[in-house]
Amino acid sequence: MKRTGLLFGAVMSIALMGVSLEVIAENMGLNEWARNHGPLFVLKEFTGPGVMARFLSIIFFIGLCMFLMYRSFTLDDDEFPI
Repeated sequence: MKRTGLLFGAVMSIALMGVSLEVIAENMGLNEWARNHGPLFVLKEFTGPGVMARFLSIIFFIGLCMFLMYRSFTLDDDEFPI
């Protein structure tokens, strides 16, 4: 049961990554930039912090997913031997 919870957390971390990226883009003004200038970002003083915040968010959520998957498959349960 613990393994299922950890795997569910890993899947949900990927889902929450998309939500957090959208929240960061909206709060940092990247969506407004995309509406005015198109989908490509030029790293300037206006878009640089938002792009870096999104990049760090991606790194964090992928790391969280990897950690949860690692923990789920290294449990010392004898119920489900792998």
